[in-house]
Amino acid sequence: MICLLYGQNQKSFLVDYSQVIGPIKPLSNVTAGPGNSLAGYKDARIKMIRVHDCWLCDFPIYTDFFTTTNPVHINSSFNPMDSSQYHWAATDSVITINYDNGFETFFRLGISFNLTGTHPYIDPPYDPNDTTYNNISEVFKRTVMHYNNGWDNGFNYGIKYWEVWNEPDGGFWNQSVPAYTFYEMYETVSNAIKTFDPNLKIGGTGFLSGSVVSGDQRGWINNFIAYCKNNNVPLDFLSWHLYGRHNPYAVHVYSDYISGLLDSAGFNNVESIISETNIDLGQSNNPDLDSPKGAAWLASMLISAQMAPLDRLIMFRGNLFMNLLNDDVNGNPSYTWNGLGFKSFSVLADEAPIQIDAEGSVFISDSSTMATDTTNIMILASKTVNNDSCYVLISNYNSSYKDYKISITHLPWASADSIRVTQYLTKSGVRYVESVSSYQASDSVAINLYNVSAPSVVLLKILPITIAGIESKDNLINTFNLEQNYPNPFNPTTTISYQLSANSKITLKVYDILGREVTMLVNKEQPAGKYKVNFDASKLNNGIYYYRIIAKNKTKNFEQTKKMTLLR
Repeated sequence: MICLLYGQNQKSFLVDYSQVIGPIKPLSNVTAGPGNSLAGYKDARIKMIRVHDCWLCDFPIYTDFFTTTNPVHINSSFNPMDSSQYHWAATDSVITINYDNGFETFFRLGISFNLTGTHPYIDPPYDPNDTTYNNISEVFKRTVMHYNNGWDNGFNYGIKYWEVWNEPDGGFWNQSVPAYTFYEMYETVSNAIKTFDPNLKIGGTGFLSGSVVSGDQRGWINNFIAYCKNNNVPLDFLSWHLYGRHNPYAVHVYSDYISGLLDSAGFNNVESIISETNIDLGQSNNPDLDSPKGAAWLASMLISAQMAPLDRLIMFRGNLFMNLLNDDVNGNPSYTWNGLGFKSFSVLADEAPIQIDAEGSVFISDSSTMATDTTNIMILASKTVNNDSCYVLISNYNSSYKDYKISITHLPWASADSIRVTQYLTKSGVRYVESVSSYQASDSVAINLYNVSAPSVVLLKILPITIAGIESKDNLINTFNLEQNYPNPFNPTTTISYQLSANSKITLKVYDILGREVTMLVNKEQPAGKYKVNFDASKLNNGIYYYRIIAKNKTKNFEQTKKMTLLR
């Protein structure tokens, strides 16, 4: 779609609350951290962290690849089954912080990267004496065993995603040997891990951005996919990187390309994952790296990713380098401009995870424009699982529009007293500033916004208000309470606690991310008191679920919904 804008000031958007598109994708993920930004990571609703910067290496006795700037040496006497030859401490500390704070781990096998020191990658650890790759495959299998099965005083973290290596097409594989040696290494590693645990997701390999965007470099990806197909090699996901694309819609265009390659090979169920992306890589003088325009680029890019044939996206990075977040300040989050664009999307994804139909986005999809600063204004709309709120995100990266008219139809709140609209605005001089307005309750509402010219990002939370002026979704009776399940994330059982201040008829149900009922945990009358219910999800797939309590008696009603995450 190509649309150039001239002399137009108001942009009209249409949202149909009744038309469900599907779940919001898991795109609120980052590489590395949280470091000193833990409060920021939680406030930004980050869900998954791709492991990076675990310095020093877990297997330094095998190779000094990760610690030297001299030609790499391989220790021929290394025994990968000997636990004394591993040094886990650095990685253990990172993974444990992630797990203890509810972040899912995306584990990149071969993860050491000394960001603050001299770049060590001169000659990656190709072992010419191990043409069967038994050593490196055993090292990586033992890594899985350490973090998922307790080997060598390890853990049972249930890490699901395991990415084999990183950018072999960009110098992180010995360039003096044929590319097929890497494919053979990947085959040996993936087979070893799948034999150990067939339920894990194995993939790779973090292909360099150039191999995705440049026709003369695409041989690596094509040949890797062909090798996996022809040799029946396990491939649960294909991971790739994307940098230097100033058109926010580029993520959709290149996702189309990757999806086409996978479909042509018959890999229809293989996930497409961007495991690194940002507007540029390492160009600190880029004005869009920390600016209102950077915020709009990031929000528009995430909306485009939601529309694309893409399964997961991981930003590079969370903190320290091209960051979304600075170090916390007195225990509070500190955002960069770009981080505010990320937060605007992730709050919508976290609180209202069901996408609904929204029309009015304007973008340029011509492949010749991917690296250029182009026209782009995007809209994404969603609703909560229990149907009590509508969220709208509009990112104006580059357009002539200054005002918006947002028409939302088929709302189920005509009987409410009014409709409250809370706005969070990010633009020049305004950093995620909140304002509130009210509209007459109806089955539709038209919201007018002014002075939102590019670059800007607006997040709207729209919900019904009762006559008493209290949101209709929860907190009707503050002496009733539904607590957060524990543990969370959980595998496969968890405990849900609640308290009643009066004798009430209770229903406690679990729903999936699309709002479909999974199970009824409680359906009976109960006296005032505190209660605990065990929930067993052993027959369910990994993912986000919601549990909702409804308590009714002669004088009062109470409803509340909370989210929980099943991680195996």
